[in-house]
Amino acid sequence: MRGKTLWSVAALAALALVACDRLGTEAKAGPTDTEARALAEAVDDDADVLGASQIPTFALAPEFDTSPTSTVTTTTQFTTTRTCPKGGTWRVSGTRTVTANRADRTWTMDLAAVQTYENCSRPARAERDSVTLTLNGRVDVTSHHEQTATTFTGRDTQKGTIDWRTSTGRSGTCPIDLVSEFRVDRATGTVTRTVKGTVCNRTVDITRTIRRNG
Repeated sequence: MRGKTLWSVAALAALALVACDRLGTEAKAGPTDTEARALAEAVDDDADVLGASQIPTFALAPEFDTSPTSTVTTTTQFTTTRTCPKGGTWRVSGTRTVTANRADRTWTMDLAAVQTYENCSRPARAERDSVTLTLNGRVDVTSHHEQTATTFTGRDTQKGTIDWRTSTGRSGTCPIDLVSEFRVDRATGTVTRTVKGTVCNRTVDITRTIRRNG
């Protein structure tokens, strides 16, 4: 009997070690594919908002219309702070350089900026908005956008480290390395945006197409 008891204790101990090892492996696994996608979408959405907020508006930029030459280059610094959809803040600061042609309203824009998250919470799109995602950390963004007579295109790179947690109790720290590209057909209003790269070493590859006109 004593031998059986000792064997049972040893077996239970072995099972406990296996269970702990599995739990440890799961804890180190980082975000799921869905969580990685949600993180990528959140960071990319902010890069998209950043780019849109810095698009040159000719009506609000008198230097484009009063310059004696057709092509004008301007460089400005900017800082913006916004409240996130479910609380916290998103701060961004950087430099914008625009080269614009006032005759045909074409332009190129280059951005270099730092995005800082402070308990920035929002619905996680990849979770069908049923989960709240909260971010802390920093992401560096560089962008090149260009508008021609027929198209509006751009490329954004986003690199940094994010501490994340969800309303379901999941959390972690992730390196972010993303490249986003978009194209707007000005005739049809069709917008195509792709997001590719890694989040916590998980590969993400997202494509979205939106028809804004019609």
